[in-house]
Amino acid sequence: MNQPEITVKVACSAVEINRLRHFWSRLNYNSEADMDFVLMLASVRPEIHRPYILAAYYNDELVALMVGRVEKTLMNVRIGYFTLFKLPLTQIVFVRDGYLGEWSERITKEMVEEIAKALRKGEVNRVRLCSLPIDSILHDYTKRYFHEFQRNCFCIIGEHWITSLPNNFEAFLMKKSKKRRHEFRRITKVFENQYKGKVSYQIFTKSHEVDAFCRSAEMIAKTTYQRGLDSGFFDNLENRERLDLATRKGWLRAYVVLVEDIPIAFWAGERVGDVMHLIWTGFDPSYRKYEVGTILFLKMVEDLLVHGIKEIDYGLGGAKYKERFGDQCLMEQDVDIYAPTLKGYSINLISILERVINRTGKRLSTWLKITEKVKRIWRAGLASKAKPTPEILSSTKSSDKDRIPFS
Repeated sequence: MNQPEITVKVACSAVEINRLRHFWSRLNYNSEADMDFVLMLASVRPEIHRPYILAAYYNDELVALMVGRVEKTLMNVRIGYFTLFKLPLTQIVFVRDGYLGEWSERITKEMVEEIAKALRKGEVNRVRLCSLPIDSILHDYTKRYFHEFQRNCFCIIGEHWITSLPNNFEAFLMKKSKKRRHEFRRITKVFENQYKGKVSYQIFTKSHEVDAFCRSAEMIAKTTYQRGLDSGFFDNLENRERLDLATRKGWLRAYVVLVEDIPIAFWAGERVGDVMHLIWTGFDPSYRKYEVGTILFLKMVEDLLVHGIKEIDYGLGGAKYKERFGDQCLMEQDVDIYAPTLKGYSINLISILERVINRTGKRLSTWLKITEKVKRIWRAGLASKAKPTPEILSSTKSSDKDRIPFS
């Protein structure tokens, strides 16, 4: 019996992409792989040329998607937190959790061959497959299909932490040790007693609340070391568009803690189904000793449980707070594949050298037991250089009319 024919088509225009809407929206489970989010991002980021969606069909039946985009970007070559130089390149980026549908060996083969075809044409220098689970068929097949000179063999395998939530907050606390439960209660009590009558908590979920959240989050984010790295939250057009989309989809849940109406810490994420995907966080470093980030996290968990959330997804990357609260750790890896050209091979070589140097430095600092000290020094320096985004609309205190009580 003949096997059904598999064809792969590329969808780039809004018309082509909208034909995929029913299949796409039925299977999507992450806001960053959502069709409307992909189209919104392409409209606000000047470096994005167009969406790039691979659609696999059994005969004429759509069975799988790879959600991506074509963009012109600069690859930062870094040693630790310091950028040495930037390399311009054109790339296709397939987004985290954007691998939807059926993934048999045959479908994977056809998808990967379409990627190889795009690289051979020389229109892009690199294809990045973000956050592939290391036990996935796509991860395994790309390693077998592309030779070592064409893919980055030194991409770090990263941790992806998830917290499973029980039915109530007391049950959540009971999953922690007695010592840890005591510590959580203690830090909250110490902080709220120190600023008695001056502490308030806010939650933002509606469209008319986006402006107030952005102003509060920007006041905090501009004081953090992430701002020195040009990462974390920025009060800019893209993030406002994202937040507005999230409110229209019913995804947004953002939290802020204030002292005397001054924002000092925030968490923000998007609820898709019964999963809360965390996106941004930050706290004013002058309140570090009170662990205000942890205190607000606990308040957030309490609220999420009331609303029936079953998981918190922290995204790719390790961190102490993720290890403290996470109970599942998935192993994932960005897979970079380079064009079989002189420029493609050169970019790959530079990328490999960067990773080797950074990995060696990390191992050395771990052996010398100075990793955390070095991080603190670097982050303090970055925080001192952090500057507010020029797109800030206001830097005033949160007014009473902006305040949404934490319920």
